[in-house]
Amino acid sequence: MQRLTVMRTRPLLVSVFSILALTGTTTAAAAPQTCGPTFPTRHAYARAIGYDGVTRWTTPLTLAQGADGSTLPPLVDGAISYVAQDGYLTALATADGRRLWQAKPGGSLYNIWRYRNLLAVLADQVGNHATVTGYVAATGAVRWRYRIPGLGLYNTIAQTTGGALAWIRGDGLLQTLDLGTGKLRWSVRVGKNEAQLQFHGAVVSTTGGVVLFAGNGALAAYNEHTGKRLWRTPRLPEQPQLAVSAGVVAMTSGNTGKVPPRVVGVDLVTGRQLWQRRLPTTYGLTLTGTTAGFLVTGGAYPAFREYQLATHTGKTRWSAPAQLLPQVTGAQAIVGNDLLQVTFSYDLYRKYTLHDRDLRTGHQRWQVALHGAPARAGLVAASPTQVYLLGPANGSNPKGEVYAYALTTGQPLWTAKAPTWLGVPPAFGPDGLLLAEVDPGNACPV
Repeated sequence: MQRLTVMRTRPLLVSVFSILALTGTTTAAAAPQTCGPTFPTRHAYARAIGYDGVTRWTTPLTLAQGADGSTLPPLVDGAISYVAQDGYLTALATADGRRLWQAKPGGSLYNIWRYRNLLAVLADQVGNHATVTGYVAATGAVRWRYRIPGLGLYNTIAQTTGGALAWIRGDGLLQTLDLGTGKLRWSVRVGKNEAQLQFHGAVVSTTGGVVLFAGNGALAAYNEHTGKRLWRTPRLPEQPQLAVSAGVVAMTSGNTGKVPPRVVGVDLVTGRQLWQRRLPTTYGLTLTGTTAGFLVTGGAYPAFREYQLATHTGKTRWSAPAQLLPQVTGAQAIVGNDLLQVTFSYDLYRKYTLHDRDLRTGHQRWQVALHGAPARAGLVAASPTQVYLLGPANGSNPKGEVYAYALTTGQPLWTAKAPTWLGVPPAFGPDGLLLAEVDPGNACPV
């Protein structure tokens, strides 16, 4: 599971207009309250919906009194599925939703990773009690627990292909933790302190047995097992973003300003810079690695565009107008060669459109104008046959709905109502979707 990458902050807590769910007070079994100076009673459910839109089962989830945590996207792993909210981790039978086991690794859960027969959970990433706990995935028995020293972790955490987690500690150490044993493999100092990390920006990523660290205006690669530095390329963008495609690492800057930020391509094996581009935009670049190259989206009103850059040359394969929803990572999904996006344009009012582009050519396969509740959806997700918009229902928040469309034509298929807020993407199993439906902390109707 992956979270949205942020700087060293608390979890992505939200209001009723945000992407991830904010926690509040009591358990799902409590009676409703009226809105007032105290938070209303909140509710949470795990729900399985078939690809025909019919609910298969619904299981109430435990909530924590006064928690400030967030909801993670659910995980379907064969016969067992996992949901995490308000610091609780719950394992459910995928077939019927029966609760198999439950644990509370910490106050706020930031991520979970599956490795062999283990489930690793990161809790309380920011602060002096950050921990990673390894559970036996089938039973919930604790196999190991690692307490992260200092004041926790900075920015992103990435799972390696060889069974480890790579992270940057707040005090400037790049480390990998073995998921099999719960012990550190190696540590390398990449920053003097947190102030330096924040000033220059820093991010970690992994691919093919290599740990990539971008920071201090450079990109470096390390062997994931030994920590040996393989190469280092200087004079690269600060406040970096990273993406990988077909043996090339693309890097750009999250900075905004009068000068368009660079997009740079670096050979993954040697660290040699292959190409450099400056796109005609100065605001909000978002970088995504795809099978067809690097998708770069950004701009400022009225000139929002996206570019598909060729992997090994950086040349523009295609370009198109693309004013995405504010949370770009939630406004698009990629399935095979289908790029599904919700874009909007201004006339007398905003006009929202769901459309499908060929990732290789940029050809628009279909588009659907969105009206009413679907136009207020905050998340796009896709399975091999369907596209889904998740967002608030018509009427009072925090009720939610799922709107399904055919992947090949964009034809509306079905709508499923949710009794609570839908703030994270669903997981997909062989028979349908698994939703984590959790009221935010400010669950009063609006």
